[in-house]
Amino acid sequence: MAPGYFADIVVFDPQTIADKATFDPPHQYAVGVKHVFVNGIQVLANGEPTGKAAGRFVKGPGAK
Repeated sequence: MAPGYFADIVVFDPQTIADKATFDPPHQYAVGVKHVFVNGIQVLANGEPTGKAAGRFVKGPGAK
């Protein structure tokens, strides 16, 4: 990480992290994830969404 760069950071508990989504209820958050920062903006705090949207659209070489 360095000033001017973009970084995503996830703080999680390796003892409790698990994906809870299944085919029946597919839209469930993983457990054990404590904090998520996207481009330096906290989007998950203490396991709860902050309501902030910080992602960026990234074009690949095939984009027109």
